[in-house]
Amino acid sequence: MILDFCLSHRDRLDRGFSHEALDQNERLLEAKGAPLGVGTSQLHAVLTSGLLESTTASGERGRRVERIRETNRAEYARLISKGRLLYEHCMTEVSHACVVGFMHHELAKSRDAERVILDLLGWMVEQRFEIADLADEEGEEALRRCAHTDYMIDQGVSFLHGLDRATAAELAADKEPLD
Repeated sequence: MILDFCLSHRDRLDRGFSHEALDQNERLLEAKGAPLGVGTSQLHAVLTSGLLESTTASGERGRRVERIRETNRAEYARLISKGRLLYEHCMTEVSHACVVGFMHHELAKSRDAERVILDLLGWMVEQRFEIADLADEEGEEALRRCAHTDYMIDQGVSFLHGLDRATAAELAADKEPLD
């Protein structure tokens, strides 16, 4: 449903990483209704993914997400906290491996982690905006962290749609940081 929304409204959605893009996309979500209750940041994760590009070009996609499965509240809290901690660790190490592994593992273990992963993706989009705002001060370091975040987000969207690690990595290849 989220991917379908992006495909059907791609001419009015803004894929840019700017606050103006988020505002424009939020207005469209409000006007058309948010698929599966997603917010602007979660939509932006799918909107900027290699999966959307691939689906636009070929018409083929992974598993169609008709609903977002949810785990119980305690497990949600545990997993979202773990995902955010792993993200912070990855940003300290300027890496992406631990979060990519976490998202793949949790979704392979149980599709009930879909809400956790979708919320984590939205949160990472928000973090990416904050990191980009630091580029003037931090320069190259902030840009490297943005690149790793983009790669994690792209892979997470693919995992959410049921793609395997190799396919997810292939779709995100243009975003893979080379450090």
